[in-house]
Amino acid sequence: DLPHKIFLNASISEVLCTTTAEALAMGKFAVIPNHPSNDFFLQFPNCLAYRTMDECVEKLQYALSHDPEPLTEEQAYTFTWEAATERLIKSSIVTKRDAMERDLGGIDKRDERAAWIHAETGKKHGFLRKLFTKDDDTTASGGEISDGEKSTSDKSN
Repeated sequence: DLPHKIFLNASISEVLCTTTAEALAMGKFAVIPNHPSNDFFLQFPNCLAYRTMDECVEKLQYALSHDPEPLTEEQAYTFTWEAATERLIKSSIVTKRDAMERDLGGIDKRDERAAWIHAETGKKHGFLRKLFTKDDDTTASGGEISDGEKSTSDKSN
């Protein structure tokens, strides 16, 4: 009977990594790829990161023959909503220096232009709608276009 003390997550595309966080918060080993999306988890002793499949096997063998370390109070706090909110606020702070660098580097202008293009292509030209339209009366998925959508689409032609 194998105890449930190991979580293997081979994904490098999971956006939120929620399952890895849950496993570590429960005091389990988490065997994960050494990948930028997993950097946050490397601070925990029960996180066993691998670069190759051979290393993955080694990490699994280690986890099978050892017990996970109990989380310290500080480590457990890291998984709370309060700590997550603190990290979010800290990462979203823009200093005066950051703002000046963005302005001097033209980043704000590029962001403004990209937002404008995004809004205008969807609003005035029906560009996105045309991508999903097979003919005048149906969408690519087969659904009919409403009269309101037709008139908006007709105006952009």
